Amino acid sequence: MVEIAATPAAKALGLSGRSAMEQNQGMLFEFGKDSPAAPGFWMKNMQFNLDFIWISQNKIIGITADIAAPKADDENLPLYHPPSPVTWVLEVNSGWAEKNNTKVGDEVKLVN
Repeated sequence: MVEIAATPAAKALGLSGRSAMEQNQGMLFEFGKDSPAAPGFWMKNMQFNLDFIWISQNKIIGITADIAAPKADDENLPLYHPPSPVTWVLEVNSGWAEKNNTKVGDEVKLVN
């Protein structure tokens, strides 16, 4: 189960300010099949660690695992980028990708 962040406001907010997320849930950021992007993600106001799964044309092209929530202030946060332009970015709880044997090259199928 994923929550879709399709609007600029939803993408800017992301999972910020939430105290947790259920184990088999995530947030899917949509960039459009016809206009892949190379967005920068940060962990502003995050309270738990995440894995970022970078997806292009229904294939996983990269995984950035165990991104730590900031310990102090939200200034000078690092930005995380995909290895190349993406159509989707999936944020899941840290460790989810490894636990579910998710790897680069896996196909991603979105269903309603």
